Amino acid sequence: MSIAIRVERRLGEDVPLLGTPMFETGQCVSGSVSAASLWSELRGGSKVVTDFDYRDGYCHVTFETRVPGERPPKQCFDALEAAFLGHPLKHFADECQASVSTVSVMIRDALRAMGLSDGGVASAPMLFAMAAHAHRGVVALPLLARLSVLGRELVSARRPDDCLVARLPPAEGQVASMRLEGLSGEAIGIRRGTSARTVANQLNAIFRRFNVSGRAELLSFAIRTSASEWQRELEDRAPPSPRRALGSELSLGN
Repeated sequence: MSIAIRVERRLGEDVPLLGTPMFETGQCVSGSVSAASLWSELRGGSKVVTDFDYRDGYCHVTFETRVPGERPPKQCFDALEAAFLGHPLKHFADECQASVSTVSVMIRDALRAMGLSDGGVASAPMLFAMAAHAHRGVVALPLLARLSVLGRELVSARRPDDCLVARLPPAEGQVASMRLEGLSGEAIGIRRGTSARTVANQLNAIFRRFNVSGRAELLSFAIRTSASEWQRELEDRAPPSPRRALGSELSLGN
């Protein structure tokens, strides 16, 4: 039987952290973690993924903490970061004087070291791409909600693709959301009851609309756009500084 646990986030809202049996016993410790720090821990091997899902507008990832063991070369994680940032694999391959197929293997090795053994970059949780962007200093993200107990952690982040879905017709919005979750065109068609060709046409229309060439670039665009919107939310919710407040009173008094 699962439980619902809510943790306060910096944006002033409650994040629904979906409970699992492991959080039903023991002492739970709630808090937060920066996306950049989370990525450093993943690269260093102190955390591995055990599960993740998307619900209620959030990406939830369960991690297990462990003592770092043997790790793939640093270049593997650099290749993974480049892929999350939407950079073409060929560009990275040219930089390191390797073939595209070799870079693909490097990326799979990095994902496997993080606990993701199936699929490639598209199968990784969106939270990973967000953390990679923060680690590279591309965006500044709000703190992520974190719940810890018995050597495991549940980290939750608002989905970055809501800003894109809101700009699309309902059907294309659903397709974009499913593709960014990692579903293939065929799987999207089955879930929506449409043909794979229809899904392909919808994806092409989405990519043209946002001037991107594929899923990785679309996700990177979503993260950058959402980060800007979230930053404006934080600024709007922040109390005015004493200097600004004083200036307002003086102007009103005049």
